[in-house]
Amino acid sequence: MSNKDKQFFKKAIAIFVLFVVLIATIHWLNAPEVEAWELHTVQYGDKLWDIAKEHNPGYEGDLRDIMHCIKKANSMEDSTVYVGHVLAVPVMGT
Repeated sequence: MSNKDKQFFKKAIAIFVLFVVLIATIHWLNAPEVEAWELHTVQYGDKLWDIAKEHNPGYEGDLRDIMHCIKKANSMEDSTVYVGHVLAVPVMGT
């Protein structure tokens, strides 16, 4: 790889990193605020998506944001829920 190619590669990586930081910042700034927290006891057949939607019926944003909040607040590694577990669920503002 020539010196010119290495410089191009470094510039491309720097631009990519800046782009990712910019997108993350925009997403963070546009994130809805949590108005309240509710508890949800997981029932047979519950899925994290359904739980997020049930507690935020009028929410017009991306439910994945709420799912992320649920996972973070409940120290979940993935979206798997277990019958009987009590989850803290955010109620988001619009």
